[in-house]
Amino acid sequence: MGFEKNYLRSGVYIVGAGPGHADLLTLQAKRILEHADVVLYDYLVHPSIIALAPIQSHLICVGKQKGKHSKTQDEINQLILDCAKKNTLVVRLKGGDPVIFGRLGEEIAFLEQHGLFYQVVPGVSSATAGPTYVGIPLTHRMYSKSVAFVTGTTKKSEPLSQKELPTADTLVVMMALSQLSPLLERLIKLGNFHKKTPVALISYATLANQDCLKSTLDSLKHDLKNHPMSSPCLMVVGDVVGIKREQDHFVKWPLSGRRIWLFQEKERVESLEKSLLFLGADVIHQPLIYQEKIPIKASFSDDLHQSDWLVFTSPVAVDLFFEELLDQQIDIRSLQDKKIAVVGLKTAEVLKERGFFVDFMPRETANQEAMLADFCKYLKGLRVFLAQAKGARSVFEKGLEERGALCFKHVMYETKAKPKYQGRFASFSKKDILIFSSPSMLEAFLVHFKDEAKENLVLAIGPITAQALKKAGFIHVIESETASYEGIVSTLMESSLK
Repeated sequence: MGFEKNYLRSGVYIVGAGPGHADLLTLQAKRILEHADVVLYDYLVHPSIIALAPIQSHLICVGKQKGKHSKTQDEINQLILDCAKKNTLVVRLKGGDPVIFGRLGEEIAFLEQHGLFYQVVPGVSSATAGPTYVGIPLTHRMYSKSVAFVTGTTKKSEPLSQKELPTADTLVVMMALSQLSPLLERLIKLGNFHKKTPVALISYATLANQDCLKSTLDSLKHDLKNHPMSSPCLMVVGDVVGIKREQDHFVKWPLSGRRIWLFQEKERVESLEKSLLFLGADVIHQPLIYQEKIPIKASFSDDLHQSDWLVFTSPVAVDLFFEELLDQQIDIRSLQDKKIAVVGLKTAEVLKERGFFVDFMPRETANQEAMLADFCKYLKGLRVFLAQAKGARSVFEKGLEERGALCFKHVMYETKAKPKYQGRFASFSKKDILIFSSPSMLEAFLVHFKDEAKENLVLAIGPITAQALKKAGFIHVIESETASYEGIVSTLMESSLK
């Protein structure tokens, strides 16, 4: 990672985060975010995009929510300057494309005034992606040979005057709701539009809760009373809105329309996230915990070499164990006479990716009690190297010692809480599904969200996590068939079809 970062300069990167869905982020934006020291993000940016930043990066929400500006533009500029002076890589993360009504000119002028290095990274604008996702082509050989983009508000939050409205076959109005009534009146007076011109309002474009209301210029206000729309909202005006389609613009996938929340570090759930996205879900990735490596005991090498069994209680323990082998220059071939045991299937899969096949794993339930019960026949006189987390349950360790085994316990990492995301996606809807992989993750969740989502469907990975969720008051708890990604996806598919 350090080698790759050499290709990026310390300075300010003004990055477009796209219209909403995390998959619409550009590869260049992703590469820069993965090396950011500081991320100053807009209120509308998807948390799965912010989660691409390194776990130790400093994340700051800088606005802007209508009526609740967390930072003024001057305050944002000063934050950028203060961070950039520390010789750090600063990402100013903006929704959509920074050059489309993103106040880019003001920030660039400020950066140039202070002699700071900067680079602008374009993004996919909601002005084009939003209409596309609801099946509205902005241009069409028969209906629209020109398209114009305009903001619905001015600097003084006043509606646009008649002279400020551009003339085009198709008009896309950003932030359309705040001054809708006078805007509709002035659009009707434009020479190329009339009362019955088709119009569409689009909110939450590209996301699972995307909403679209189609009407005409003279009926839109009335139709809004029966179909309220959420701000921010964009409006498309022109004959392209009325083009009839014989079928839905997008194929409906098994998890289409569902938002699924993941709370682990990005690299721990990347494969699961990809599977859910392929099935049509909108994945909200909001890490609440992260694992920090703990200094390894001096006896690591000696304990390892005299052990008969290696026991891993989590995938994180596996990763850090092999990282320590490299740090201490311990040849992997020295493990050839060791047998390996794991608590769950996911840990076995991580070992398999490294070319190691486990010798023992509980047959049914993935917890320490089940592992100890099944492992009994192997214990007498054995020396066991146990790699686990700080604060982990001691059931297995005590059981080993009670049965005559010599246990070398090595605490590899500590789970810590991460600050809560502060933007648009900081609350849950009733249809959202939450996935918890450990009691420590649940503890971090309760610190941030307290009694929220208690009636939502929650999926627990393992019986211990399921018990903790029920004890915390969650009503609809289901347990994954297995701790593997396939088991999680299969359980979610079955639940979504009920």
